[in-house]
Amino acid sequence: SWGISNCLMGFVADASGGFVENLAFFAACTAVSVTILALLIPSRRPVVRAAPKSTQSRPLLDKLSVVAFFAELVVFGAAMGLTDRLLFVYVVEDLRGSYTLCGATVLFTVTFEIPLFHFADTLLALIGHDWMFVLGLSAYVPRVFAYTLLTERTKLCILPIEFCHGITFGLLFAAAVDRSARLAPPGYE
Repeated sequence: SWGISNCLMGFVADASGGFVENLAFFAACTAVSVTILALLIPSRRPVVRAAPKSTQSRPLLDKLSVVAFFAELVVFGAAMGLTDRLLFVYVVEDLRGSYTLCGATVLFTVTFEIPLFHFADTLLALIGHDWMFVLGLSAYVPRVFAYTLLTERTKLCILPIEFCHGITFGLLFAAAVDRSARLAPPGYE
């Protein structure tokens, strides 16, 4: 619903040009999304957690690993936040794109995020947290570089570029949530 709502909101912004219409449509999309979530997501999900490994022999290394993990999240979060917050400005101002195109970028992003989140447990079991981070970051670099190659004539090429965002977000955040849950004390997962 996030991708479709953003695409439709972009269209509404292009068609009406009015803030009030776009805000009303945003409120309607939010209400629909909340209703879907309330109806489809079970109220309780069993937490399956592997037995913690003994870390007695390497406490300093484990602490450094945890600090490095959270530092990586801060740096990556800042990079993603900067890129994501300025993307629509870049599309509209520099590439002379429409708000519909901005909304369509979100739709393309979500198209890859959803399957990655769905199969996150399988991916974690196959390649682990570290490789999910490496692959996610590896998709981020070409995405940002590809933005620099876009022109007004090639602005629609931003849509396939956004698949890289979906890969980045899907892999990194699935791995980060799982790793954070494993680091949390029992009961705080």
